[in-house]
Amino acid sequence: MLPEEFSMQSRQRGIWAEALDLLDQAERLHRQFFRLGRQSEVPRWEPPVDVFESQGAIWLYYALPGVDRDRVQVQLEGNVLGGRANGRFPPEAGRGPTDPWDI
Repeated sequence: MLPEEFSMQSRQRGIWAEALDLLDQAERLHRQFFRLGRQSEVPRWEPPVDVFESQGAIWLYYALPGVDRDRVQVQLEGNVLGGRANGRFPPEAGRGPTDPWDI
């Protein structure tokens, strides 16, 4: 094997390893932000939330598919902001186990 060939193969392995590291990092971030909440009797989910502060107000932007705006409750206790929302699955979803997909 020529030194140039060895160098090229070494670089390709380095690029591949870097790509795998980036995929691992993306998976860790996904698990961090799209995780189930603490264990409870009621199914829980912690969606990603964008929080903005402007003119003395705090704005929360989040996606809660299947949840009507009037079914969302937000509480501020001390310096802890929490919330609760109840959504409904469409009738087509049935009552079997669900497996969320991100597309």
